[in-house]
Amino acid sequence: MASTNRKPKIIDEYLRNIKTDQRAALEKLRKTIRSAAPKAQECISYRLPAFRPDGRSLVAFGAWANHCSFYPMSSATLKDFQDDLKDFQTRHDSLFTGQTLAGDVGEEAGQSADGRESRLTTIANYAP
Repeated sequence: MASTNRKPKIIDEYLRNIKTDQRAALEKLRKTIRSAAPKAQECISYRLPAFRPDGRSLVAFGAWANHCSFYPMSSATLKDFQDDLKDFQTRHDSLFTGQTLAGDVGEEAGQSADGRESRLTTIANYAP
């Protein structure tokens, strides 16, 4: 997670306290999530940037020492999309990649040479 002793209160504050390359990648992911779920409110949940449509947590993301993570906030979502996520490393409640998501998230929402971003957009729109 971001190396700060102070708990961030908003996503911009969280992003200010992480590495530059991670910040750029997570800003792209944030843009994708906002495009996919425009009515979702941004918040900090469990010390991670998160999005809540109708007060319910939908997705979150975070920066760690050697990777960035995307949290669908439901292990059922990961299970439902397991075939679509085969190119990602997953755990029971998250998916992650190497140092940054730069190769995973394209410049425009829904645009990616290998289709990964469109899969993230699909997950962001999914409400189990």
